[in-house]
Amino acid sequence: MLLRPKLFRFRFKYQASPALKGALYYFFFFAGTGAFFPFFSSHLHELSLSSQKIGLIYALLPLMGLFVSPSISMLVDYKAWRVKTLRLGLLLMMLSALLLSQTQDFKLIFLFFALFSLMNSPVGPISNTIISQLATRHHVEFGRLRLWGSISFASSSLICGYLWRIWGYDLMFVVVAMMLSLAFLVSLSFEEPQMAAKLVQENDPQSDPKSDLESDLKSSSKSRLLKLWNSLEHKAIFLTLAASSFLIGAALYIDAVYAGMYMERLGGSSLLVGFLFATTAFAEIPGMRYVDKLLKRFGNLQSLLLAYGFIAASYIFSAFAIHPLMLILAYLIKGSGFGLWMVLTIKLIDRLAPYHIATTLQSLITVAAVASAQLIASPLAGLLASYNLRLIYLLSLLLSLAAFVLLFWRSQSFAGNS
Repeated sequence: MLLRPKLFRFRFKYQASPALKGALYYFFFFAGTGAFFPFFSSHLHELSLSSQKIGLIYALLPLMGLFVSPSISMLVDYKAWRVKTLRLGLLLMMLSALLLSQTQDFKLIFLFFALFSLMNSPVGPISNTIISQLATRHHVEFGRLRLWGSISFASSSLICGYLWRIWGYDLMFVVVAMMLSLAFLVSLSFEEPQMAAKLVQENDPQSDPKSDLESDLKSSSKSRLLKLWNSLEHKAIFLTLAASSFLIGAALYIDAVYAGMYMERLGGSSLLVGFLFATTAFAEIPGMRYVDKLLKRFGNLQSLLLAYGFIAASYIFSAFAIHPLMLILAYLIKGSGFGLWMVLTIKLIDRLAPYHIATTLQSLITVAAVASAQLIASPLAGLLASYNLRLIYLLSLLLSLAAFVLLFWRSQSFAGNS
């Protein structure tokens, strides 16, 4: 009997703490991805799969993001199923991770990773929308919550890299499933938002939300996108963010793919390769931690330009690096810019998007920055890498400078929203 009041107070405190919910979710989710994504290709290589087959498997991630994530996000927004879909996605990712541990057959690996990618593509935008809006409602800085994902990803990749080298990759899938299960348990405390129909009615009292919602769900994807676009007030800002995010995303992706090879080319060991990625993740923390202070001092446009400037500067150091330590310094700068850019973009979309299409817009930005950028930039990056790896960083430099110039050129669209 004496324990009951303590237990009640613990549960009440947990349920009443949005900061704890968001931080724990990001910590567990990115601990799982940090234990998995940096090492999955090595696992496939150990299974004697060819580079072509490994490439086909990894192509599932951008393909699912490009063709599946926006459609799921639209449906989730219209039906107000954000939390339900997040929980389902986490459960299916857990299942697919465990299934991947039970097979060495290429066809089954391809099938199970397709399920993993299918669920992974909408989980990111959905969770960002839920936690960003949760932070806004409870006056908590979103960056302080998201930084725990960077901390856990860096720590997990360092620790698991050592463990997998000793115990092999079979344990990897179990650890991933455990971390995702903990993220799922945290998601049980998230509140499902109001029905989208009610939110649409609040935005437009003259509309019939029930009939509008039913007609939207029955309409084609093209007409849904047109209606979504017409309901968006800040179209110029969204287009500018999408275009600049595409350029930055392409620069970051092709850089990440060849970073390990470049480090070894400069004389760095495999230990320094792992340290390089961990350094980048830890360097994201200051940008995420102080993003609100930067916004108050400089506004949206100047803060985004600062983030793009950091990323571009990192590629100058990378392209002309002659020692592994120079590359690590470059990645410290890049991590700071990346953390700032990501949180700023999520917060800006959350602030400007109508509530009933927030997840859809987050998903479209993710498609621009990740899926489309990967698919389009990969062939060119592969061609340049066959000549000289330094050309990769020069290309990333040009892309990030193009994003900076585009954002500065379209600065008028941010007038009144800084």
